[in-house]
Amino acid sequence: MLMSTHTDAGKHTIACGILRSLKRQGINVSPFKSVSIEKHTCKLSDGTEISFAQALQAIAAGKAPRTEMNPYVALYDEHFTLIELGKRLVIRPHMIRDRKHYLAVIERAFKTVAMEAQLVIIEGSGSPVELGLEGIDLANIPTAIVADAKILLITEMTYGGGYASVVGTWSLLPEDIRARIVGIVLNKFDLKEPVEFAHKGVKRLSELLNLQVMTIPFFDETYIPGDATQHTVYYDELDNYTSEFNKLADIIEERLNMNHLKSVLGIQ
Repeated sequence: MLMSTHTDAGKHTIACGILRSLKRQGINVSPFKSVSIEKHTCKLSDGTEISFAQALQAIAAGKAPRTEMNPYVALYDEHFTLIELGKRLVIRPHMIRDRKHYLAVIERAFKTVAMEAQLVIIEGSGSPVELGLEGIDLANIPTAIVADAKILLITEMTYGGGYASVVGTWSLLPEDIRARIVGIVLNKFDLKEPVEFAHKGVKRLSELLNLQVMTIPFFDETYIPGDATQHTVYYDELDNYTSEFNKLADIIEERLNMNHLKSVLGIQ
């Protein structure tokens, strides 16, 4: 599972690269995100709707997207709409009183996806430690528990503060969730002179948390659409982005310790 310290840390792009890398290695892999927040959606062949990002991740995995890969989409357009398993709800279950309903739908959807894959790459949403909002979180800690997931914690290093974001997020996570973390990813990690300072920071973070720390540079060598779109898109009209996903997978394989990740996941 890919969790992040905050929104826009790069989970979607990294997920696409991991999914394509594993697919190239002959592993039957699928994406999953329990809740997406979008302004527009991707319409599938049968008229149901999911997040554009999840449709792209399915393509990266070599799978046809299905609603179970993205059971909930919170659609903020002119009016708020909640999409459940691809269909827009007229009456929404209450976020707190009916929490068990949402959790049950997410669990069934995940089990459906997991039954048809050797491995599921889950994308979380935003931060998993928004204080005061623990009771309404669905996409992060509850999904990790349902999936019994191992976690990569991701931050981005563009503006500074990345190390503090990782340590702060790690310290605020419940102990049982902390125990699921198998690595830290510093995304958008731009090495600048003197490079020894950067290497020293990575080493200190690894020693502090007793976790493997991996770095990914800016993805300026490849391009795939991000996790948002300015209009409704149609799956049947999408490109397969073969060269883009393959370039992305090349970078992921170069910078992430895939052998370590496959080892902790029990994949040969």
